[in-house]
Amino acid sequence: MNLKEAKKIGTSVLNELNQFIERGELAGSIRRKKPNVNDIDLVFLPKKEFMMLEKIRSILKRYGNADVEGTKIIRIDSKEGINIDCYIANEKNYEVLLLIRTGSKEHNKKLAMEALRQGKKLNFAEGLIDIKTKNVVANTEKGIFEALGLPYIRPEERNSGK
Repeated sequence: MNLKEAKKIGTSVLNELNQFIERGELAGSIRRKKPNVNDIDLVFLPKKEFMMLEKIRSILKRYGNADVEGTKIIRIDSKEGINIDCYIANEKNYEVLLLIRTGSKEHNKKLAMEALRQGKKLNFAEGLIDIKTKNVVANTEKGIFEALGLPYIRPEERNSGK
């Protein structure tokens, strides 16, 4: 699917979810502005009120059948013929999840390898962790780059292993 069409669908989903989430963003190849998109990746933080996740699920099911349905991911096989992968964040891992789900796969490998080289580990749930102390070194997108001594790379420049 082309970027414009995928972005339109993803934005529509986020707009429908807006009243039930604290924040949400398009991730993956849409955030990297790839001309062709294989799936629509969304990262969002549900509001804490009771039953928000159930309301979110019911909205997502309007777009198609749920292939995967858990507390951390909901994958919809959409009527438009493209998967909508929804990653459910918490306050601590929102930006980490956004970074990792933006990708690219090669870019994530580079960050993970650099982290290991420095005695750290990039963890989905918490962020950049010091392996020895188990302390969180950074849990924001820019903070992770900074803690690794790397210049911040904009999402659209992450299409390769830069």
